Amino acid sequence: MPIRDLLLGLVVVIIFGGNFVIVKIGLEEFPPILFLVLRFGLVTVLLAPFLRWPTGRWRDLLVYSIVLGLLHFSVMYTSLAVLDASLAAILIQTQVPMTALLAALFLKEGFGWRRALGLAIALVGVVILVGGPERSSPWWGVAGVMAAACLFSIATLQMKAFSDLPATQLNGWLAVLATPQLLALSLAVETGHWTAIASASTVGWAAVVWQSVVIVILCFGIWYRLLSRNRVNDVMPLTLLVPLVGVIGGVTILGEAMTRSLVLGGLVTVIGVAVMQIRWRPPKPTVPP
Repeated sequence: MPIRDLLLGLVVVIIFGGNFVIVKIGLEEFPPILFLVLRFGLVTVLLAPFLRWPTGRWRDLLVYSIVLGLLHFSVMYTSLAVLDASLAAILIQTQVPMTALLAALFLKEGFGWRRALGLAIALVGVVILVGGPERSSPWWGVAGVMAAACLFSIATLQMKAFSDLPATQLNGWLAVLATPQLLALSLAVETGHWTAIASASTVGWAAVVWQSVVIVILCFGIWYRLLSRNRVNDVMPLTLLVPLVGVIGGVTILGEAMTRSLVLGGLVTVIGVAVMQIRWRPPKPTVPP
């Protein structure tokens, strides 16, 4: 990856890692799917004036909105409501090997020994980290995060098909299509909508604004651009830094437990990412004229 793209990717994944804390704060005041309705609804309002009619792309956009907007986020937020932020930040990293495997199968992207070695080291770090957070979490919450990781891997491959679509357009139409789907799901399975909205504090609404503006419009916009300019297997390994940031945020802000396994697992994960991202090449020999 070009150094500029690498630095942008690092900034985005740091924000993504800290976002687990923001989501947990928001989920204390809103039901999970209602929180998503407010998030995507605000994105729709902000981006609607800039949207252009996507002629010939409706079917692809609708499928994308179902996979990412409806399924991934609803499963992820519902699971995160019952899990520690640090544990969720770790488990979601199963999307990296899933995406690499799907990219090799469907996009014919290579999977050489260096990437395999780095991925193996990073996964060892994730395994070490799993021993750190509280293990008494509901099994369905753990399974839900891993299912959400699989759905995000599928959505990541779908993003490559929208490489010609500006990030503002993709984000905007995702919000437009996902908002009514999420609203219907929320009305069907959740209660207390008006009570939650009326009693929400400034902190709760700030979490909604952060999700809409910083995460969806800014960070996902940059992420789409990185995926359109680079190979999936070069971009996705950066997300292995997310658990490190998520664990630090969970410990320092939410008061979750810090253990040696968290520190060791985080270091091993970063080493794995370095192996996957840094290519040591000998200088080219000088050819005489």
